[in-house]
Amino acid sequence: MMALSFILTEFNILMPRPVGLVFLWTPLDAGGRLLAFLAGFGMLFWNYSECVKRQWDFPVYYLAARALENGENPYDPARLSAIARTVEGAGYGGLPYLYPPYLARVLTPLAHLPFFPAAFLWLVLKCAALEATIFLALFLARIPVHILSLAAGHLAALFYRPLALDFNAGNIAIFESALILGSLAAWRRARYGTASVLFAVGGTLKGASLLLALYPWHLRDKPFLRALAAAFLGLGLMALIDYPAAVELIRFYRGPEWQALWDEQVQSFYNCSSVTVILRTFSDTYFAQPLVFSPALTSILIPLFPLLIFAAMAYAIHVQQKRPGFDPFDGPIFALLILGTLLIPPRLAGYTLAWTYFPLLQILWTAIQKSRSGSLGLTLAGWILIQLDWPPNHIPPGITQLFIDKDFFGLLAFFLAAFSLCAFPPKTSASSLPG
Repeated sequence: MMALSFILTEFNILMPRPVGLVFLWTPLDAGGRLLAFLAGFGMLFWNYSECVKRQWDFPVYYLAARALENGENPYDPARLSAIARTVEGAGYGGLPYLYPPYLARVLTPLAHLPFFPAAFLWLVLKCAALEATIFLALFLARIPVHILSLAAGHLAALFYRPLALDFNAGNIAIFESALILGSLAAWRRARYGTASVLFAVGGTLKGASLLLALYPWHLRDKPFLRALAAAFLGLGLMALIDYPAAVELIRFYRGPEWQALWDEQVQSFYNCSSVTVILRTFSDTYFAQPLVFSPALTSILIPLFPLLIFAAMAYAIHVQQKRPGFDPFDGPIFALLILGTLLIPPRLAGYTLAWTYFPLLQILWTAIQKSRSGSLGLTLAGWILIQLDWPPNHIPPGITQLFIDKDFFGLLAFFLAAFSLCAFPPKTSASSLPG
């Protein structure tokens, strides 16, 4: 109801703005934003506090940081298991550490704490990152920051399933989202140094978001590209500090253990990428029988789908650039790029859809502003699919098994909504043209 009230009030639909409640939509000053940030952080922490008892990914990061601090190999699950036996409450499940050494190095202060206080602090940091994401999403979507917009933004965050998945897993997805959104916000303000550092750190954690760098390259934004090259060079020089760990990282990704893990992850119920959907539909997998057995079609569709997504993004940006008054920092363009970046890689976990918080907010805002019922319908359909909590192993075989990949289809619906907004802008009437 708060979100609906926000929409109705913001656009003066069906009701006027009550004069006595003007403070609700009065933009907040710096002090008000700080107080709102702290209040929102407290609300998020209260909502997600129970997750401190789960967070099954956090023990991997914690133990990897301890291993690196001790000069041991953080990419060896056997070493992490041995360290876990010396740490009360670590609850290590045998998952390997998959990220660059610098993440483990940054988490070294947490590794010096007992496990439970470290897990508690990790949750605190995640809540701060989500609060930052909400503010950054409003900024990038150009939604005025006032009590009403913040209330709607927090309401959306509290009941958005991918964010809950990320908090339960204790993954780094919300940190990646905050870093990338922070980079885009800094780039929009021409703060190239800040933007490049945030992008380099956020992009190299898992790698997929590095595709976003193609956009400033396409725009030939030389100041940002130079700053970005310097940031990557700095990260490369920092890697020399942990050169032995970097060598172990390369060895791990070239070894048979990673190949087996990758094969299982790509085919698993909990991968929602296009590769998994195509394999599950047209080929044999470990976990499900195909709907239509066609290995030849599989070999065609797996490389074709990401090419189509990339081509769709390129076309939509081309259309936007041809429009009078093109704004390279327009929110729908950023939303389209983020959604396309999620659709292209062959591995996509449900908690990584935490990245879709900003695109969802942006598409809804733009679709309502511009009365784009098609984009609005696609977005709502995608939201419903992603919100469904239907364990994959409870889904019966046959055509219904497509619901195993409901997150993928929800993400695809978001992408199509953003593509529609960018590639098919409303035509400017002749009467509104100058002269």
